[in-house]
Amino acid sequence: PAGSYSSGGATSCSLCPIGTYSTLSSAVCKSCSAGTFASSVGLSSCQICPAGSYSSGGATSCSLCPIGTYSTLSSAVCKSCSAGTFASSVGLSSCQICPAGSYSS
Repeated sequence: PAGSYSSGGATSCSLCPIGTYSTLSSAVCKSCSAGTFASSVGLSSCQICPAGSYSSGGATSCSLCPIGTYSTLSSAVCKSCSAGTFASSVGLSSCQICPAGSYSS
């Protein structure tokens, strides 16, 4: 079944480990692509990282973007806020514009 694999001559299927997934009739499990994750065994697809987080390939979870950065849905990396904007907390999906009378570089 989906979420499992077997090699030739096997008498049963094994569940795909965390960080991987499989479709029907798979001989191998595939690593989740960057921007997605698999936090449990036996999954048929990877979950998308929410905005404000990121993951590399084969991830078991998403990490929050650090202060000064942001990300959109399904990101492999966080992007730095551009000049004139800021991100004062972790896990943001966008940067805020500096108020009048202030700046950021």
